[in-house]
Amino acid sequence: MEKRYLTEKAQALNTTVDLFNLLNEIKCDILGDNSCPFKWNRFLALSTPGDYLHRYYSFKIPKKSGGFRSIYAPLYNLRWIQICLNEIFKAIYTPSPYAMGFAVGRSIVDNARMHTNQNYVFNIDL
Repeated sequence: MEKRYLTEKAQALNTTVDLFNLLNEIKCDILGDNSCPFKWNRFLALSTPGDYLHRYYSFKIPKKSGGFRSIYAPLYNLRWIQICLNEIFKAIYTPSPYAMGFAVGRSIVDNARMHTNQNYVFNIDL
């Protein structure tokens, strides 16, 4: 879906129904006309604050240092809502030129390149 079109549609959002319709339009654009649209009652259940654990499934993966890391992955419908919301966010937000993580077309190599020939580099993970 075109960035300009998505930006205009996102700026025109006034209600939850407007957002719901835009998310369905994006999902249809990604998956094609045969995609199953979001159901209104399911959308409301997933977007209402409260007990969020029923929206995720959990599993454990081994850590290099030993032990296990718990992973909470979104269930199918929530995952697709997040994918569609991400399309809106990418259309309306331009990251700083200094941001490398999760920025389209940028990588850790780009980040490392900016710091070559420096005496000190302070690296933190927030």
